Amino acid sequence: MKPKTKDIAIFSAVFLFFALAVVGAVFFDNLGLAIMRLLIACVLATLVGGFILAVVRGFVMRKETSRINSIMHILLEECDPDRSVKEIIHLMNTHPKKNKHINNIRKNNLATGYFSSGEFDKAIEILKSIITLDGVKQNEITSVNIVANYSLCMGYLSKNDTKGAMPYIETLKSYRGLVAKGDYIMGKKNRAGMIADLDKLVYNLEAVVAIEEGDAESVLDHFRSMLSKAANRYQRVYSHSHLADIYEKLGDASKQREHLEYLAENGNMLYIARVAREKLELVN
Repeated sequence: MKPKTKDIAIFSAVFLFFALAVVGAVFFDNLGLAIMRLLIACVLATLVGGFILAVVRGFVMRKETSRINSIMHILLEECDPDRSVKEIIHLMNTHPKKNKHINNIRKNNLATGYFSSGEFDKAIEILKSIITLDGVKQNEITSVNIVANYSLCMGYLSKNDTKGAMPYIETLKSYRGLVAKGDYIMGKKNRAGMIADLDKLVYNLEAVVAIEEGDAESVLDHFRSMLSKAANRYQRVYSHSHLADIYEKLGDASKQREHLEYLAENGNMLYIARVAREKLELVN
């Protein structure tokens, strides 16, 4: 595990403080002892200040997480993307943040709202402001960037643009490769968890590509499994949407209708629910 530059700088500064204190104590008697005490006090003050700053940052992040979770509940359980977009924009206007990580989390969730309402180009524009494809660096492997890449890929796939989606699948694979090599700074448990998560995301995206490219039957069990494991209404609705697409490709109108009816009834204001209602009207 490679040490961070910031950690090296802090360690060097502390080491220098104590080195100076020892030299002062050896060569300057009482003055040296006074210097040593002063430097120790400085180090302690720095440690206490760092602890207080960490507590404050933790409080700020918990408050922000609570706000975001409350807004995302509107999307994930009520399936109302328009309202979730309005709430996030209101949050960004009334509680602006300088913290890049917090702002990117907000942008990610805003883009998810636009994506879910069918405004794919708006979602893609926002997500592209979070990440770039100019090479993969270790400090880009964050949960925010992983979600942004996944969402960008889904945005392009929703526009039936498989070519546009592929670079983001490749970026997620690159992330996985860097983490798996062991160069990325994290504990073993976190590394294993991130590798598993990246594998699931990549497989899910490739499964959607398979539907588009006419290999729907090969991923039928995958989306059945996703439906059974869905953690919220939003995930259930999207799993039914993928299954409806699969049965449409397979020419099973009865099964397709079954999933479209679920979408129409439970998808509320989601774009895919509106599309399902339109399809059902055509066959009635």
